[in-house]
Amino acid sequence: DNRVAPGAMTNIVRSGDVIPYVESVLSSETPTYPVLCPCCQTPTIPQEVFLICPNQKCPDRIRQHLEFVYGRDCLDIDGLGPSTIAELYNIAALRNVWDIFRIPKLKNVILAAGILGDKSFSNLVRAIEKSKNVRFEIAIKCLGIENVGKSIGKKLAVLTNGNIHNLEALTYQELIDVAGIGEITARAILAFVSSNDWKEMKRNFLSELNIHATTAAEAGPLTGMVICITGNHHGYTRESLRDLLISKGATVTNKVTSKTHALICPPGFVSSKLTDAEKYGVTVHSGPHALLNK
Repeated sequence: DNRVAPGAMTNIVRSGDVIPYVESVLSSETPTYPVLCPCCQTPTIPQEVFLICPNQKCPDRIRQHLEFVYGRDCLDIDGLGPSTIAELYNIAALRNVWDIFRIPKLKNVILAAGILGDKSFSNLVRAIEKSKNVRFEIAIKCLGIENVGKSIGKKLAVLTNGNIHNLEALTYQELIDVAGIGEITARAILAFVSSNDWKEMKRNFLSELNIHATTAAEAGPLTGMVICITGNHHGYTRESLRDLLISKGATVTNKVTSKTHALICPPGFVSSKLTDAEKYGVTVHSGPHALLNK
């Protein structure tokens, strides 16, 4: 009997068919969590399943955000790891994400500080220049909008016609009509593009990037099409069908509007989406095959 009690910290191992098994109890006491950020001493706050520091000027938060933007999933700047970022932060060479583009002008300062050697510095400058050519969804991810990554970035590319500055023209309804963009994410996008952070990112960061959206040849035959799905379709779950359509370049939405190009609705299925399709003159397909085989 391991005497597991609420709040206990346990050692769990995989057992049988991925069934968690409590091997031992490390502590039966309720764990305590930091009331203050260990870096800047700002009171911490709960956010969903996380405990976060809300201070946007917190040095640890800034460094972690820089690591995220310059890392493999975003700009992918070779030779710029966490330790180098920390050292450049400490000499005030990096404090905002756009500071990376002024690094080439700080050669003497960086070499004098012993952070990089001459060859490593030259390699970093080349990597920085290379990082300026980014896909639309990568540029979106660099903005740091909550819950917005590459997948949603691709959908935003369609909504904005590949022009990242058109983000600020999007409406709440246009955003939530797209499958995969919920109310919380839509509000986060709208809040960001109305903030000073957006203005600074446009002026100092995005202006340095060569942003290119997915082309029709790269995306597939359904690029530019807005498609809605209703009902059940043999051989597909709703998610698998949505993913297939998206992989061919389509934007899949949750409702039919005047901007919808096609509705996939099985024969005899009663749906308000079918009524809306008739209202807006949207083409109705009884199954997905005609679209998937384009």
